[in-house]
Amino acid sequence: MAQVKTIERQIYRIESFNVVIYSPEGRKVRRDRRGFPAYDYARAAKGAMTVARWKRERFSRTYPGFTVDVLDGAGAEAQGNARLLTVRQSYVEG
Repeated sequence: MAQVKTIERQIYRIESFNVVIYSPEGRKVRRDRRGFPAYDYARAAKGAMTVARWKRERFSRTYPGFTVDVLDGAGAEAQGNARLLTVRQSYVEG
């Protein structure tokens, strides 16, 4: 089982965007918290996928009960209807 900071790094390495993970109570999870399964995807989600769909289909299935914010290149929360391609491009442009 991995620490939250390891999960965040895995998601960035695969998906090319940063995330913030929240507990079921809505509090930001400490980065040194242990007991999380690895982010078990080898390839990035397609760029046409929305942030909301990525949260639902990838994050929530892997980490049930937890929520996540997807961050754009400026560190702001990406809206649910934003395409992952747009989020990823914001890191290059920033």
